[in-house]
Amino acid sequence: MSLTPDVLMIGAIALWVLVLGVLLVVSEGFRDDYADWLRFKDPLGLRFTAAHPVFSLYTLATFGTAAWVYIG
Repeated sequence: MSLTPDVLMIGAIALWVLVLGVLLVVSEGFRDDYADWLRFKDPLGLRFTAAHPVFSLYTLATFGTAAWVYIG
């Protein structure tokens, strides 16, 4: 099995899901902020992004790269 763009992006998204899961289990503040976003208390995600900029940049990089690979 070679490392095609499809395989790499599936791996990157799987890693993103793993990181999200770990943060939801480990960090109470992250979990509360994420729940607020899911309950539409923060519909645009601005407070969540401000509170967790590293995760937000990681998300943007992961899914931005996925879009770039599949669209471009």
